[in-house]
Amino acid sequence: MFRNIFIIMLSLLLSTSSFSLPTFLETKFNAQDVSAMEIRWGIKLQLSSAHQWRLKHSQYGSKYWIESARFLARRSGAIAWQLANYYKFDAKKHPISHRNHLYWLQRAITLNDEDALLFEAHRLSAINEYEQASLLFKRIDQHTALIEKILFEIKFGYLNKAKKNLSMLSELNSSVAQTEHGQILEQLNRYQVLTQRKNVSLLSGITHSNCRYTIQFFASNVEDLVQIEDNLTEISKNPFFKQQFCFTTPKYINPRSLECDHNSNERINCKQLAFSDVDIADNVRYLGLVAPSGGAYVDHGMLFIDNKDDRLVIEHELLHLIGFIDEYSLSPIHSVCQRDDNTALANNIVKLDIERLVKQNGNDSHRLRKAILDVLPWREQIQNTTPLTQVVDGQLVIGTPDNYREKVGVYAAQTCRAQNIRTFKPQMSSTQMQYYEENLPEVYQQLAAKQDYLMPSYHYNIALRYKLAMHDMAYVWKDKAVTFEKDHKRIERIKKFLY
Repeated sequence: MFRNIFIIMLSLLLSTSSFSLPTFLETKFNAQDVSAMEIRWGIKLQLSSAHQWRLKHSQYGSKYWIESARFLARRSGAIAWQLANYYKFDAKKHPISHRNHLYWLQRAITLNDEDALLFEAHRLSAINEYEQASLLFKRIDQHTALIEKILFEIKFGYLNKAKKNLSMLSELNSSVAQTEHGQILEQLNRYQVLTQRKNVSLLSGITHSNCRYTIQFFASNVEDLVQIEDNLTEISKNPFFKQQFCFTTPKYINPRSLECDHNSNERINCKQLAFSDVDIADNVRYLGLVAPSGGAYVDHGMLFIDNKDDRLVIEHELLHLIGFIDEYSLSPIHSVCQRDDNTALANNIVKLDIERLVKQNGNDSHRLRKAILDVLPWREQIQNTTPLTQVVDGQLVIGTPDNYREKVGVYAAQTCRAQNIRTFKPQMSSTQMQYYEENLPEVYQQLAAKQDYLMPSYHYNIALRYKLAMHDMAYVWKDKAVTFEKDHKRIERIKKFLY
């Protein structure tokens, strides 16, 4: 009945030339005083104020909310951004929503919504599309998102642009801006982003007197610097790693000098000579680099990790520096497996050939045992009562029997399995050198005191690169590597570039 009365009255009003229904409804919406009937007429007439009302008073994600949002989003970047986020979440349930997410995201970007511009700029930055991301940052008000702009320019090595934005941030009068300026300036100073210093500070109050080797990590953006510091702080809580390594505060290195060139599924490949121009404390033996992508590994005195690698991966790689090798199957072309038979490949792995040992020592069990022990870096941890060989199907083989599995002995390892070469380790159980999640057994911790398989310092890496370039600086850096050594044999190997 009321609906009919309203229509009759509306018809009468429309018959007068001075009345405008849209104007009348706009007045009602502006006064926030509308009836359900007036809302329906406003929607029918495609009034923005009507859709804004319905958007505000409808349940998020409901049919009416979506209809009004889609109408308004054609002119409002903020609402287009809301829709993009709605469809991004909904895409988890409905794949077609991913297409809608992309559409409204692009609409929001076209309409210069700053949240959308920032989102897309971060996405492009993450895949190293500097030029495209930079264009989006330029479309954001010059006094907006200055922190994001500073971090962006630092990540790609454009420090002068970062300094300009930092100066602009310092000139803003708001308390929020001043707080942000203080916080970002503190981080940049901590990680020596804008000013390099040779001196270093240590994490977690570690002193040089209670660790063996000082290691300096580098990264090319603030986020990675914060993350690696957190990981190193956690690692330093482990008594074994705290004893081995002094972890210094990470430092920034310009990515443009590193010239990294590798795919995400390849080993990290960066210009190692870049470190020859960086201020590094004289007592630093090893370097670590956090890269945006790529496979983690150790190359002599340099450790490379992906910024997605966690604490366990870093610990595993640190163990390579101090003389341990992988106990999972290495690549079929890995050179370490081609070393001579009956030799140690690392602190934890030996390569043994029983036939050759028997030929050399005959059937004398004592001589055979001594020949095996002479190869083992862990011979001092083996009890006299622990067998090193056994008879299987009438044939003598190397290996401690299973009923001694809790003892330190000689157990099959997978290290050179891909090349059909037999290798052995000190314990039957899995260790951190096979699975990152496992612990490092006591016998391994004791072996860390040995320096036979310790990696030379990072100076040796730089010396090698200069030698390949036939540059005289090779000998300068070789001499620096020698200063970290005490063992005569190790010194001779470094002098002859035999590592």
